[in-house]
Amino acid sequence: MAINYNLSFLKELEREKVLEVLYRDQSLQKAEEERIRKLKTHLQQLRWKGAKSVSREYDERSCARCQKALGRLLNRGSVCNGCSHRVCRECQVFLCNLIWKCTVCNAHGEVKIKTGEWFFEEREKKFPSAVRFLSFLQHRLLFLMSPPGTHPWNSAKRKDLISQLKI
Repeated sequence: MAINYNLSFLKELEREKVLEVLYRDQSLQKAEEERIRKLKTHLQQLRWKGAKSVSREYDERSCARCQKALGRLLNRGSVCNGCSHRVCRECQVFLCNLIWKCTVCNAHGEVKIKTGEWFFEEREKKFPSAVRFLSFLQHRLLFLMSPPGTHPWNSAKRKDLISQLKI
């Protein structure tokens, strides 16, 4: 998305520096998007690799990740707390001595950490009504800044917004 900035009020040297910073920012954003895309692609490949195919018939006692047969007494696998699938010892990633996740749940957690998604999820849990409230404030600001006699939103939209806030 190309954005045109009005830099005519700046001197030539200042304009060059500002444009240099903007181009560098744009390249960093593209690199970050590519990094996140690769992380998510890797996670999706892990999911597909371990997905049980509908065309093949599987024994119920098999690892959900590598499809290795699990025993009844020995090598019977364990149930992952994250996804509730039974996985073998090789498909478990230990976070400390007793706490572990399967490879897919671990990769999903790493993607959340590396992309910063965990922050937005936790913020939404902590402040669930903040998103609706900010939306209301934006609409209210639009209403207050409109010229007298014109209304940027009709009464039906206003009633809908007010009814959403009462939920």
